[in-house]
Parts: sequence; C-alpha cells; structure tokens
Amino acid sequence: MTCTVHQTGHAGKDEYGDVEYATTDVQTTCLLQQTSTTDDEGHVRQISQWRLLLPPEVGLNGWDSITVDGQSYVLTGDAWAVMDPLTRRVHHVEAVVERNR
Repeated sequence: MTCTVHQTGHAGKDEYGDVEYATTDVQTTCLLQQTSTTDDEGHVRQISQWRLLLPPEVGLNGWDSITVDGQSYVLTGDAWAVMDPLTRRVHHVEAVVERNR
C-alpha cells in the first residue's frame, strides 16, 4: 500500500531563540499490521495500535506521523532498523503507530 510519511524536523530558530519545526511529506510504500485495539474508560475513543513496516531508506523519529487511505497514525516512539542476518544490511524499518477515533 501507499502511505505518506509526515517527517518533522528542526527548521532553525526564531528571533527569540526558540526552535522552529518543519514538516516534510514523503510518499512511499508501507505495510500496516494491527496489533491491538482498546476503548478508553468512558468508551469515547477507540485506540488501536499497529506495526508499520517501511523500506530501509525511510527515516523516522518519534515526532513523525503517517497517513494511509485517509487515516492518520502517530508514532508512539522511535522507529528501528531490522537487519537481515545473512547480508548484515538493513532489510526494512519498523515502528509502532496508533490511531485514535
């Protein structure tokens, strides 16, 4: 499937010395696998967790988010590189993402 990765990074500092952030959108292929779903205590929101798999060249950090089929997901922490034990190269990148409804 196709997804849009919204990468957030430092864009410099403003006139007061505070860090400014910028978001860059990157189109790539991805795979989402649902791992859990729960309701909050008042049954107002449904929270589902998913495993996100991306090509090795896509860099992610804990501030990034993705959009797949019009649905938005946020990373719950940093992504990690999955190594191929035979070639000792990065095979793909994985992350845990959440969707709140």
